Amino acid sequence: MNFMQFFGLNIYLDQNRYSTDSLTELIGIKNTLNKAKTVKRLSSENGKAHPIVDIAKRQLALKQLRPLLEDSLLKYDSLWYTKEVNYSSDSDRLYGAEEKLLGFALCIATGDTLKHLEGTDFKPNTQALRETPDKERFKRYWELLADCTRKTVEDYQDEAKKRTEKEPDSSRGFFSRLFKS
Repeated sequence: MNFMQFFGLNIYLDQNRYSTDSLTELIGIKNTLNKAKTVKRLSSENGKAHPIVDIAKRQLALKQLRPLLEDSLLKYDSLWYTKEVNYSSDSDRLYGAEEKLLGFALCIATGDTLKHLEGTDFKPNTQALRETPDKERFKRYWELLADCTRKTVEDYQDEAKKRTEKEPDSSRGFFSRLFKS
């Protein structure tokens, strides 16, 4: 995966609804995510539409983006956003691709659309993330993902704990369970 894979990427695909599958399909990693052991296991246990499955896909997608997010980026250029033609040079195209990568990763981490994030003045924005030290950038995205999914993961863990308490001890034999010694 490289930065130019994000050049011209339409991360505003569906501005009103976030979809991990739609976004990851844009960069060609949707099938890889769906074939991952964790995603398969969670899908079979909870169904494909369960929020925990989407969170697992988002985690794996961010891990796939890690090498790019930890790579050095061009310095923030406030004029790039106001230029009439901002893809005339190789560095402008690279800057644009980096912006798409940062926005893409922000969507994955927050589970929200860029349109909604921009409308709420969500912080950190791509400028702040661009200015984050290279080796800290992935960590910042991971923290965002953890913050945005904490409640869902905790609810899932509580739900799973309740399920295991209700289920009989499958490690014991049939007759041992039957006669509870």
